[in-house]
Amino acid sequence: MTPEKGERRFSDQKHAQGGWRTRRARGTGPVRAFANFLSYKRKGVHDLAADGSREWLVLDCGCGNGAYTSWFLQRCPCTILSLDWSIQALRTLSHPKKGKVFRMCADIQMLPIKSQRCDALFTIDTLGHVRDQRKAFDEMLRVLKANAPVFLHSECGNYKLRWPDTMLRRKLGYDYLAGIDGHISLPFHAELHRMLLRRFNVVKFFSPAGLLGWIIGYPEKYYLAFREAHCRIMQSVTAASALIKRLPILGACMRFVNTLSNRLELFLGIDGGGSCFAVLRTPGENPDTIGAGASTGNSEVVP
Repeated sequence: MTPEKGERRFSDQKHAQGGWRTRRARGTGPVRAFANFLSYKRKGVHDLAADGSREWLVLDCGCGNGAYTSWFLQRCPCTILSLDWSIQALRTLSHPKKGKVFRMCADIQMLPIKSQRCDALFTIDTLGHVRDQRKAFDEMLRVLKANAPVFLHSECGNYKLRWPDTMLRRKLGYDYLAGIDGHISLPFHAELHRMLLRRFNVVKFFSPAGLLGWIIGYPEKYYLAFREAHCRIMQSVTAASALIKRLPILGACMRFVNTLSNRLELFLGIDGGGSCFAVLRTPGENPDTIGAGASTGNSEVVP
């Protein structure tokens, strides 16, 4: 089996088991505003949609079960190409109440879309599963019109430099968390920033450190890692935290505290965790040769 086929099968299995089922949040006014506050991902997709129009053709690269496609269409009822390489993921997409959705089974490293066809693009929780991120960025740039807006979330590898991940990797001899998430490409956030600057005009770029992520962000994942490493005390701590996270009120409070901690980290200049967020635009004129240094625009690192 080739690596690509193995990775596709991994994605299919995760979606079939419900492991990557992002909740399809709904709401307007205060409910939507609160959801945007809790999630940089939803906030980025919301802001992108706020500038859109019904005539837009938008590409969702790595749509999964369509949670962010749905979030976008609630704000901007346009046409979205929901693309994923997992058939299982695409089967979970539901027909939207607003706008139009066209499912597309494809690899974002080889987009089956004509050049300069899309008005906007967003990608969430996808690039860590891609072997050649440079090729994916080149393809995104190719299919977008000039001066098109982009919102991007990418997994990155800075978390490996901090405790408890340093301890877990030393004990296990490998990155257990990357394995259970299927991450095969985790550049540090500075390298990812450089890749984007070579192709896009980077308006904003930020990466919360996530210092408390192991206990209030993703305790269920760290529970598995501590169990694998036979760290009994930390296994018990994260098990209790994971249980609290599943409770309706206390879980919401935990997510709120996690959001506040991320915002405080960015305010204090403590960055470089497991996620990067970017607001981008394609250059004013698309280059004839993609990947040859499309843009050296300035960027602002912001909370």
